[in-house]
Amino acid sequence: MDFVYRHFKPWSRYSNRYAQRRGRKDGAKNIPPPDAEEFADYEMELKNLADENIRRIGAAWAREDRILKKDYCQSLSEFEVSKRDAAPARAAYEQIVSEHREATEEMGKHYGKIQLSPFIYTIIMAIIIVGEIPLNAVVFRIFGEAEVMTYVISLALAVGLPFGAHALGMLLRKEPFKQGVLTTESIFTVFTMVMPLLGIMAVAYVRQKYFESPTVQAASGIRADPAAVTLVFVIINLLIFTVAALASYLTHDPVIDNWRKKLRLATRDLQIRQRRFAEVQERQGRVVSRLERAKAERQNKFDEKKREAEE
Repeated sequence: MDFVYRHFKPWSRYSNRYAQRRGRKDGAKNIPPPDAEEFADYEMELKNLADENIRRIGAAWAREDRILKKDYCQSLSEFEVSKRDAAPARAAYEQIVSEHREATEEMGKHYGKIQLSPFIYTIIMAIIIVGEIPLNAVVFRIFGEAEVMTYVISLALAVGLPFGAHALGMLLRKEPFKQGVLTTESIFTVFTMVMPLLGIMAVAYVRQKYFESPTVQAASGIRADPAAVTLVFVIINLLIFTVAALASYLTHDPVIDNWRKKLRLATRDLQIRQRRFAEVQERQGRVVSRLERAKAERQNKFDEKKREAEE
């Protein structure tokens, strides 16, 4: 269309057809002379018109580019900020990845050791506590207390015995007697051994008196030796205490507990740093897209004005 418009609009002084015709006329009249340093009037007119068009196009481009340049510069500034934010985020992410790898490798060294997981240990302790409550509730009725108080006392004993075993297992893991018999940990270890045993013996005594009662024997219809029954209950409670203490010992390895804690914290920090690093990368990607878009828009507008000037 531009070609047709330039060549076939006879009413325009500046069409290609008119310029060619005017050029032939001026040439026939020897305008300008071959040795002249100045242009012909029509040539000067065309030159001045071209200069005016270029100034007009340049001014229009400058006005539009001010807006486009503002977006471009803002995007460029945001890009530089995102680069500065990305560097520490990447460093922090790489550091926590290294710490997580170290904790994982260290935990792998202890794989295969005889050890209970905290979940299995919790299940074992819960079963012991639940089993101890009815085992003791029957006997504590000898005190003639209300049913609620009977179960409260039974619950206290059911929790106290596993708690003592829990503490004993943790203390034994620290090898308290290596530093001597009179150290604080050694004294507490002996204390956690003796006190549960005394508690078991006290409950055994109460059980014996309970089963010596003629009322109990008449109600059950079973003639059992109270001393034998008491011995059985002592053995059962000692077995329960031993199992609980062994479970605590196998669960609470200080070295593994320490590395398990480090691995848990490292995993949590790794997830946090991953999210933050991903957010920084996503933000940087959006900024880069805006920057490229602003750059392309400026270039396209410049090319458009350039083509307009060439026409």
